[in-house]
Amino acid sequence: MSSNRVQQSATEVYRRWGLRSPEAFVESAEAAIKDGNRVEGVLCLVVGGAHQRAVDTGLAYLKELLSHPEWSVVDAQKLLAPLHSTPSNQLTPSSLQELMAYSFYIGAQVAISKTYSNLVTFLFAQLRSILQRNPSIAFPVPSILVKLQEASYLVHINPSQAQQLVQSVMDEGLGPLQAKLKTMLASINAQLTSPMPPQRDDRNLIVPSGAHLPSGSYRRFPNPSLISKTQVKGVRVVLEDGQSAIGRGEAMMMLICTPYSPLCTGAKLLPLCGHVNNAEQR
Repeated sequence: MSSNRVQQSATEVYRRWGLRSPEAFVESAEAAIKDGNRVEGVLCLVVGGAHQRAVDTGLAYLKELLSHPEWSVVDAQKLLAPLHSTPSNQLTPSSLQELMAYSFYIGAQVAISKTYSNLVTFLFAQLRSILQRNPSIAFPVPSILVKLQEASYLVHINPSQAQQLVQSVMDEGLGPLQAKLKTMLASINAQLTSPMPPQRDDRNLIVPSGAHLPSGSYRRFPNPSLISKTQVKGVRVVLEDGQSAIGRGEAMMMLICTPYSPLCTGAKLLPLCGHVNNAEQR
């Protein structure tokens, strides 16, 4: 469907529901941005159907926000929320990849706060994969700092993995943020040398009913979970490639952190959950 027909369809739907026209929302976005209300501006651009412009504007704001030493996850989530509603197929490939990079990074911070241990390592790994495949993305958080953030979380959960990240940082060099990174590195090393045994907090994990019961679904999808790398018990969520899968609990936790599929294709995870759930019931 052409962009003109899409715009005409949107205008008709807005009129039918008694809403302002898409053009009116775009005008409101310009006024909000002029007044310094960035979140409202990005939201109005999305509602007005200016999806590419919304993403370009929102990514610029996110880059500026994360460049500030005192940025907050809450502020980043407010900017990301409307961007997550943009149709992936209406964005340029480069902007979609950049949007997913920010989404996975902020999602990893959310996973840390909720102690979703498997998701923390997975989301950080996916972030690194996106940035390696797209070197043109000027991500504001240095890769070394990302590694140390992950190591800080893993130090008492998976010390060996934390040690590997620390060694990777040492091999790479601390770079321009040497003073701040040295402090983080010293703290991590001190904790790695402490006698405290590994501790894993699973109190916040989402475990749906029947998740630990064996099922016959593994016969159709024998591959282990893309996130935990372990065999999925109970109902699984099959991803858009038709081969990869994750557990239903993993999908629910993933949706709390980011709406995107773990495969980094730009597909949204929620529709996949509904489709697979119906398939399992049949």
